[in-house]
Amino acid sequence: MDTKRAQSGGLDASKVLLTAIALMLGVLVLDRIDGRAVEGRGTPAMASGEQPESTGTLISAGEQRKQIIAELRVISQRMDAIDRRLSKPLPVKVLEMPVQKEKPAPAGGQ
Repeated sequence: MDTKRAQSGGLDASKVLLTAIALMLGVLVLDRIDGRAVEGRGTPAMASGEQPESTGTLISAGEQRKQIIAELRVISQRMDAIDRRLSKPLPVKVLEMPVQKEKPAPAGGQ
């Protein structure tokens, strides 16, 4: 088994996983910035089709779809930027190495 091939496969999976985590964190941050999580909007009651009481106006389905499409485009652009960053080598600087235990000498050898 080629170890380089196994390691690169693990790195690809790591990149995908990191990208997914970054996307989820970005959605959470945007949700907090938008204020939906703080004000209590975006609750399961909205999934049942109830309108928020604070708005007072109805939102047309077409306009809502346009907003969703625009947000998806923004998310797609951000994901592309993250993917470009992760496709390049990441510089790593080790500031402190943990103390490593010495391996015992093999028994019966010189």
